[in-house]
Amino acid sequence: MNRRAATTQGLLALAGLIAAYLTWQREPSLDSGQTYVLDINKNDLQKIRYEELEPVPKADPPADPKTPTPAAAPPKVLDWIELTRTQEDDGNAVWMRLAGKEGGNVPLPSGHPMVQQSVPERLVRGNDGAEKMWELFSPWKAARALGKLDATKLKDLSLNEPRKRLKITFKGVTKTFTLAPPPPGGTDPYVRDEEDGSVYIVARQILTDLQAARTNMTQRKLHAFIAPDMDKLVITANGKKKEFAFRRFDGRPGGELLAAATPGKPDQTASNWHERVFALFPADVLGKDEKPAAGDPKVVVKIEYFYRNKRIGWLDLGRTGGEPAAAAAPRTEAFARSEFTAGWMTLSADAQNLVSEGETLFGGP
Repeated sequence: MNRRAATTQGLLALAGLIAAYLTWQREPSLDSGQTYVLDINKNDLQKIRYEELEPVPKADPPADPKTPTPAAAPPKVLDWIELTRTQEDDGNAVWMRLAGKEGGNVPLPSGHPMVQQSVPERLVRGNDGAEKMWELFSPWKAARALGKLDATKLKDLSLNEPRKRLKITFKGVTKTFTLAPPPPGGTDPYVRDEEDGSVYIVARQILTDLQAARTNMTQRKLHAFIAPDMDKLVITANGKKKEFAFRRFDGRPGGELLAAATPGKPDQTASNWHERVFALFPADVLGKDEKPAAGDPKVVVKIEYFYRNKRIGWLDLGRTGGEPAAAAAPRTEAFARSEFTAGWMTLSADAQNLVSEGETLFGGP
């Protein structure tokens, strides 16, 4: 093969790679009847912002008909969330910034589960639901395009006075859309492009999932790996370290811990304790760099996970307040953070005993 032929083949191969990359970047072609609201790919999309708005009060007409009617004030934003995507060591991760909330004024007994506490603005990791939401907007498809509607039809669809709003940022440009729930008997919501007035019918997940994003799209997992991915762990409590091998069960999920001092004998107590810890589910997720109201938790137990002598993860179990057993001590709370979390996660009240049990089991005499 001469140099010219080799160069030609090389250029053809490069063109094939570029075409394959562009094909991978784009979604499959539109289904029948579909259209694009925004024809962008996942690398163009920068931010999704969803806002709940306060109704704009109707202004009284001026007494003098010759006096111009004052312009309506912009609607007040009651609540909002933002989705962004950043390059992480574990690949593309979707993060959510959540608006802060003020505490409720309803008089309820102390400790009542319905007491609404003030929370600051938070940056938390999004879960699989957040990633699917990101994919819905890159590109953003509509089931149907309705064109530009008259004022009567906009009022019928609740698009004349925005109560919900979407702001989509891509390639440095932000476009704003009014979002309205489906009318009675309908299933899919409507959006109106505030720039050109075009109206579309879009997927119902856009409304239902964004409304419940604080609960349904917040990542609550402590680890990205599963138990069979590890073969050793080291537990530290009160300055004492204990090393365990992890042996998977045959034919069923889970595994057991074998102390380094007795490698042939499973430690059933340690295994049971760790199984409950590995399955912990937080009651609340704090934001990145956010401290609990009672201050930084004291790390009581630390677990480090390894595979073939390489650390693949870790878990801190912490506590604020006094010792749970002390009657006069301030109220205690248990927390956890790991290599996968944005920061501390608040654990349920039942987990306080689990933290104390680990401190005694691995840090005792």
